[in-house]
Amino acid sequence: MRPSRRRLVGLTLALPLAFGMMGVALSRLLPGGDVAEATGPTSSRQGMATAAEPPPPPRPVVVSSPQDDRIRALEQKVAELSARAAPREQPRPTRPPPPPSPEEAKQRILQRQRAQLEAHQREPLDFVWAKEAHSSFAADLSSLSREAAFRVRNIDCRTTTCVVNLEWASYEEASASYPRLLQHAYGLDCTRSIVLPEPEGPNVSYQANLLLDCENLR
Repeated sequence: MRPSRRRLVGLTLALPLAFGMMGVALSRLLPGGDVAEATGPTSSRQGMATAAEPPPPPRPVVVSSPQDDRIRALEQKVAELSARAAPREQPRPTRPPPPPSPEEAKQRILQRQRAQLEAHQREPLDFVWAKEAHSSFAADLSSLSREAAFRVRNIDCRTTTCVVNLEWASYEEASASYPRLLQHAYGLDCTRSIVLPEPEGPNVSYQANLLLDCENLR
């Protein structure tokens, strides 16, 4: 019994030693065995570090000073002034109409006088004023006719206007004396106008109408 126990104990001690020596031999014979043992844990740690997201960068802190506010206000003011000073597009000037010819101007004057005479005919009669105005103009024209060589044919007064029909010996005499009719100091200071259209013939008497507008006195 004793010898067998010794052999078992020897085998028990020899087996672990043998396996240990085989493990050392195999580790030396295998290529890259040392590297695998040395780098294995390090490689795993590096992979974990690479997979992790980097921390976000810190946000910049903007600090506005009173001087910066004044600079921005000045820049805005300069921009507004520049916009106001920018030249605006001016409208293109339109050409004025050409002046009327002498014949057209004469026709316009005659048409205006005819319209004034027609308005006088449509005006109602103010008997009291018409009588006073008739007497005043008759006295003025009577004294003026001795100098201007014309004859008063008719005086028609209504409410605000009077029309005096005058006659001259010729168109030439009428053209020479009509300025006195406009410049005379009448008792009633009314607006005066007269138009001398061309005569029908050179050797006939000439008639024209003096319009007296007294609306400013009523």
